[in-house]
Amino acid sequence: MKKIILLLQFFCSIAIFATHNRSAEILYKRIPPYTSYTYSITVIRYTDNGPGVADRCQDTVRFGDGQKAVALRINGGTGLGCGCASNNCGEIIINEPGYVVKKNVYSIIHTYGVPGTFIVSSLDVNRNGGILNIPNSINQPFYIEAVIVISPSIPLNASPLLSNLPVDKGRFNYCYYHNPGAYDEDGDSLSYHLTPCMSGSNQAIPGYTYPQVGPGGSFSINPTTGLLTWCIPQAQGEYNFAIVVKEWRKINCSGSYQFIGSVMRDMQAVVNNGTSMFMSLSSIVDTCVVAGTVFNKTFTVTNSNQTNLTLIGSSANASNLPLATLSPTTGINTFNSSVVWNTNCGHVQNNSHQIVYYAEQVNTPRQKTYNQFNLKVVPPAPVIVNVSNPTNHIILTWKKINGCGNIKGYNVYRKIGANSWSHSACETGVPPYAGFTLINFNNPNDTTYDDGFFTPVANGSTGNYIVTTVMNDCLESFADSIKTVSFVVGLKENKLTDSDISVYPNPFLNNLQIDLHALTFEKIESTLYSIDGKLIKSQVDKSCKGYLNFKTTDLKAGIYFLYLKTELGTVVKKVVRE
Repeated sequence: MKKIILLLQFFCSIAIFATHNRSAEILYKRIPPYTSYTYSITVIRYTDNGPGVADRCQDTVRFGDGQKAVALRINGGTGLGCGCASNNCGEIIINEPGYVVKKNVYSIIHTYGVPGTFIVSSLDVNRNGGILNIPNSINQPFYIEAVIVISPSIPLNASPLLSNLPVDKGRFNYCYYHNPGAYDEDGDSLSYHLTPCMSGSNQAIPGYTYPQVGPGGSFSINPTTGLLTWCIPQAQGEYNFAIVVKEWRKINCSGSYQFIGSVMRDMQAVVNNGTSMFMSLSSIVDTCVVAGTVFNKTFTVTNSNQTNLTLIGSSANASNLPLATLSPTTGINTFNSSVVWNTNCGHVQNNSHQIVYYAEQVNTPRQKTYNQFNLKVVPPAPVIVNVSNPTNHIILTWKKINGCGNIKGYNVYRKIGANSWSHSACETGVPPYAGFTLINFNNPNDTTYDDGFFTPVANGSTGNYIVTTVMNDCLESFADSIKTVSFVVGLKENKLTDSDISVYPNPFLNNLQIDLHALTFEKIESTLYSIDGKLIKSQVDKSCKGYLNFKTTDLKAGIYFLYLKTELGTVVKKVVRE
């Protein structure tokens, strides 16, 4: 009898933990107080649900620094008979005949003592049974992890967020597509790669294989766009695979991208039989818009059945920002839909927004077709409202950009001579080949710059000025406002030379004429000396330009020296009295 009881307990235990984890991921975000390395860590598990299926009220999280703690489930209502006392009970997000998915969210806060790289992980003892590419899946652990990089050079960071559900369906013998719809609220650059499903840190599940493909087909993910392509599923059933999304950031404007963290998503796809239906989405070309403008582009959906449209990624899910929308979101046969986004400065970032949209035919099993494009939101350029050019200066005044709290400042550029350059469609800032020189960086509250040009230029020559907005992540605005000016300079700024002033006639009889060669002087002191150094005569002229007359009556014939002293220097002329 005792043996029978033990066997019953064993089989009950198996039943309790059967058909459990389908998909999961770990997310992280640094939170206040920022004087410490404190992070909010969220574990999201997608499980089966029903009689005899395990239901976890809590999850154990290992933080990678030798510590671990229990995170409680925080989603769904209470008192639903889930057996978790006062804990939340999770949410049923898919409830179809033979296919139920429950979303379970666990949250905890942890403070790290020192900077470093930490692997945050969670392990549950059971996957759901019957996964075709995982041998004996019901007895295989379900392990997920995320990497947090803590550094003084990375003051704030949150993990990529994956907006597309990791429970999906495909059709037997037809290509399957999936995009996690990843986006980064910090504007970091993302990359994607596949990894085997894990049973522990650096431990692939024994016997794990990627899903089988048809002749000439592939199972791969685009490292830039995140689009997973599986051509072609060879058998009906459930499959699991893992996607790692890494985030990269430039620590300074001129540096290279550095790895600053990653998220691993272990997800499940269910392949069923179904009738082939042709479905396509036309493309939207990558482009740029200035923050504050409305982006509105139309694409065409072609299908022989009713089609639903969905927008995923940052354009649809970023928190605290106006979101992009699709309109309409459903249609039959061929119809047009538009992506509309009322952009603002909160959307400005160095990396383009990756806007992903997909069409899903309304039948079972589902068929999805994805498309996407990149949209870069650029900060507004300052408008130069006034240019004044007093002697030896150009004073620029521009209108401050309002409503953009993430502005670092303004760059001021100058070009001497004619200009024919203008920026191309998505060309931000001022490239070196344009011939401009960066002459100053102004703080975000500055609206003027006084340029007392450092390189001597000729009076009346042409100059060009540009002012651009610079964001905290070093993205510049377009060079939308180019101002052309005529320089007014002191007619001679370098040292006076002998050729700059002429004296005639020479030899002379009475008076000398001093030719200033179009130079202008505040004052000239003219002094005549005999050959033996005796002072003969001196005169002072003010506001001098054009010609001066130097009277020399009652002089004996001979050789004399005329000293002409100006604010730019002194020249000496040898003259002869006949």
